[in-house]
Amino acid sequence: MGRPIVYCGICGKSLREEEFSKGRAHVVDNASYCTGCRIVPEPLAAAATKSPPTPPPIVPKPSGASSKSLPSATPRRAHAPVPEESSSLGLVIGIGVVVLAIIVLAVILMSSGGPPAPPPAMPTTNAPPPRAPDPPRPPGPRPSPPEDDGQAAIRTLEAFASSSTDPQAVLDRCEELKPKLRGTPQLSRLEAVEARAIEARNLRSREQKLTMSLENVKNLREFDKEFKKREEVESLLKAAMDISGPRKAEVEKLLAEYQKAAADFAAKPRTPAPLPSPSPAPTPGGRLGPYDLDEGGMVRHWLVLGPYGNRKDRSGFQDHDLLKTEVDHVPVLGQEFTTREGTKVRWQQAGPAGDRVVFRSMEALGLGSKPAAPAIVFVACWLSVEKESHVRFRMLVDDGYLMWLDHKRILKQSGQGWGSPEMAQEVTLSPGPHLLVLKVGSVGGEDFGFRLRITTLAGEPVPGVRVWNQEPVMPRVLYAEHFNQGRGSWVGGEVVPGGVEGTTALSVPKGKSGVYLEKRILEKAGPSWTLRFKVKPSVDLKYFELLIWAGRDHSNFRYHLRNLNKDQWNQVEMKAAELNIDWNGKGATFEGEAVHGLRLYMDDAMPDGSSVLIDDFEILE
Repeated sequence: MGRPIVYCGICGKSLREEEFSKGRAHVVDNASYCTGCRIVPEPLAAAATKSPPTPPPIVPKPSGASSKSLPSATPRRAHAPVPEESSSLGLVIGIGVVVLAIIVLAVILMSSGGPPAPPPAMPTTNAPPPRAPDPPRPPGPRPSPPEDDGQAAIRTLEAFASSSTDPQAVLDRCEELKPKLRGTPQLSRLEAVEARAIEARNLRSREQKLTMSLENVKNLREFDKEFKKREEVESLLKAAMDISGPRKAEVEKLLAEYQKAAADFAAKPRTPAPLPSPSPAPTPGGRLGPYDLDEGGMVRHWLVLGPYGNRKDRSGFQDHDLLKTEVDHVPVLGQEFTTREGTKVRWQQAGPAGDRVVFRSMEALGLGSKPAAPAIVFVACWLSVEKESHVRFRMLVDDGYLMWLDHKRILKQSGQGWGSPEMAQEVTLSPGPHLLVLKVGSVGGEDFGFRLRITTLAGEPVPGVRVWNQEPVMPRVLYAEHFNQGRGSWVGGEVVPGGVEGTTALSVPKGKSGVYLEKRILEKAGPSWTLRFKVKPSVDLKYFELLIWAGRDHSNFRYHLRNLNKDQWNQVEMKAAELNIDWNGKGATFEGEAVHGLRLYMDDAMPDGSSVLIDDFEILE
């Protein structure tokens, strides 16, 4: 049999044996091609002249395919030899086809914006068999939702409160954070932190006051060997008992021992008093305060310590720190020191001064017989201030001084005399106690002394400033609003001119809605709890009501103000025991309760346009 019919690998044309023998078809890489589609390369053509062509394999025609359809891939064989003329013609045609393909490809690239994605690689017979899919993994732990700002803030506050030893710092943080947490679930956690901090602050304050009171008692006992200060000592011990808490038994024991010692001393027969010693001895003073400033604002009641020696130089009193340290020193009545000269001196109470404090006239200092001797004397007092006050300290001295206020030096002067003008220094006094210490020096002379006046910036007396010769027993301010910067925490009414000192006040409108204090004061009211404010009605007012809500059902406590005169400021002050749960002033009192809301209002029967001004509202403990 002859060669079977095969088909061109490109155009699908049928190729018979005679096409191969005449060079019009050939085999390349085991595939048959006509010379019109693929030209045989020269080396293959040369090789074809040397050996007969190998017959191509039999490739059956695809079923149902026409002679023009493209066959599937066929085995590639070596090229069959072709004549040289056919090779040249096929080369020209091939080049044309390549050029045409390049042009078509360029057009496609320009129209599509980039080359087409390469076709996926065909799997090979050596590829590993497909792997079974991994079994589904169990879901991991569900992430916790992110903390919102309130949660993060309260967690930070609780961590700070648990590690802080300063309850006031915790309360300051609570005040800063409270507006951010109002209306959120975290507010109750903040209030719990605040309540614990208040309790800790109260405990610390009571402990400090108790320690100071007992220290004062100790010094007085050492100083008062003849029990001339018995009434004062017993008063201090009884006051200490009220704040002693778990140390109450200790205070009771001290009081009993003191009373027994006083009784034993009184029962002893009196011996004649010894002749006075040539050296000065402390002179017992009167009560330790409070004292008012005089009409010109002068401080007339002081503790004194001295004299210390000085060199004859106007700056000599600044040479040494005699109290180690002067800046941190806290005077205690009867406390003793040894001077550089070896003499003993102690803090003692001086009698009230006249128009100035003159040291050489103080018998206890022993300077009257040495008018030319240079000397140094310390003086001290405490100022108790009811509300923030902007004042001027006005100072005259002979010869020089240093002044510390609350352990900070604020004034220094030397080389002055009574004929010099007053030196003035503006000072802001916050509510509460303030320690004032002066170190006064002289190079000699009978006028050795000083004068201190405390006035308003306009030179008037300062209201609400009093003088003590011991640390004051000051009420602690739980809440205060003077309406100088708006309504603060109050709801209703409006801030208008006409306040107590020419500033502004809160106007309470007619009707039972009145004005409302939207603030919680969580500290429970004790026996010394005090609420006070000033009130001025625009008409004669028969009924003005105060109501405090204690934070639970049926816990409204009332106080009635009656018969207030129009256009006059009236000072109102009440204790917790004066607030009653019944309208008629009977029933349980407010002691042991805390403020969760407070309302002030007047009778609806007031004439239209009536109003009441309130100012300087304070709650103290």
